[in-house]
Amino acid sequence: VMKFLSRSGVRLGYVEGGSGGNAILLVHGMRCNHTHMQPQFDHFSRTHRVVSVDLRGHGQSDKPADGYSNDDFNDDLVFLCNALGLKKPVGMGHSFGGSTLLHLAVREPDFLGGLVLFDSGVRTPESKRGELGPLRQMSPEDNRRFLADRLFGPDDPPSLRDKIIAEMFEVPPEVGRPMSETVLGFDSGTAAVRCKLPSLFL
Repeated sequence: VMKFLSRSGVRLGYVEGGSGGNAILLVHGMRCNHTHMQPQFDHFSRTHRVVSVDLRGHGQSDKPADGYSNDDFNDDLVFLCNALGLKKPVGMGHSFGGSTLLHLAVREPDFLGGLVLFDSGVRTPESKRGELGPLRQMSPEDNRRFLADRLFGPDDPPSLRDKIIAEMFEVPPEVGRPMSETVLGFDSGTAAVRCKLPSLFL
């Protein structure tokens, strides 16, 4: 069941389940939504309290015209955790979600209890711009092909690939553009060195 809390006029969606153990905060990737973390939610909610979010601009959360820096996303996550009584949750994030959690771990080193990054690009801004910068000049169709080739393998069902790609392109351009700049400008390589939390990179 989707639930909502509002911070500064922006409605933020989340689902929660389970109890016990260290609380877990699940954060999806760029242009994705909380349902893309469903296998992790189903598994960990058997033994832990789990909250899985829709970041602003994604899923059922509001999509304001601005507010897509790492600090904005971090402020939303801190607000949700405090409002829901999550104390030092283990942050688990996929791709952009992992990078956002890594930024939070460095910004507020005592907030999270641990960190798990699923396929998050931990590298310098120069490396990211060389690899991902051309996306901004691609046509929508070329962009779709790039993501399909990059994010999916030969064993992934085509129906799942097509569903996820379609959902990714539901994110409005006014959300996607500033998020791209956030991704390209974040020095996650340096942040990983500075991070003092117990961490797992997958």
